[in-house]
Amino acid sequence: VRARLMAVLEAGLAKRVQIVWAPAGYGKPTAARGLSKKLGFPVCWYSLSPEDVEPTQFVGYCVRSLESALGPLDVAQSSRNWRASDRSWRDLLGRLITALHARATTQILLVLDDLHHIDGAQETLGALSLLLERAPDNIRFILLSRSRPSLSCLPRLTVQGELGLVGVEMLRFTAEDMRIILGDREHA
Repeated sequence: VRARLMAVLEAGLAKRVQIVWAPAGYGKPTAARGLSKKLGFPVCWYSLSPEDVEPTQFVGYCVRSLESALGPLDVAQSSRNWRASDRSWRDLLGRLITALHARATTQILLVLDDLHHIDGAQETLGALSLLLERAPDNIRFILLSRSRPSLSCLPRLTVQGELGLVGVEMLRFTAEDMRIILGDREHA
């Protein structure tokens, strides 16, 4: 239990988007999983890979992840069998956002892990920016990355007070964190 970090992440849920960035080994996914276990609402998870730079594929996987909490969203003929050539990413994203406004009536958290895999994929980053800006207010996002993402929506989210940032300093273990962890092992 890293109470200090969990408190920051929990407080960040008041904002639309939290970006958690640090090099490999800082425990970004572990922290997000720890937070998700404490929440009383659905958490959807999408771990990106280097192949997810194509925007239609990216949006399609966001759909699949959100369907784990909401059930079928019917944004493509079949979200299980969509292909990049079936629809433009803009059409698919528009349908997703419309479906979310109609179906997402409770709080939901979407965690996008390994976001650094789409660094430099401008169209895909554009799709993500639109999703972050236009999703219903009850959907929260945590973006986990090895680098700070450059998304076009970040300045606007910052001005609106809707962006939380968690960097290396917050992810570093403190002496108190280590005492708790080592103390727990001594009693195990």
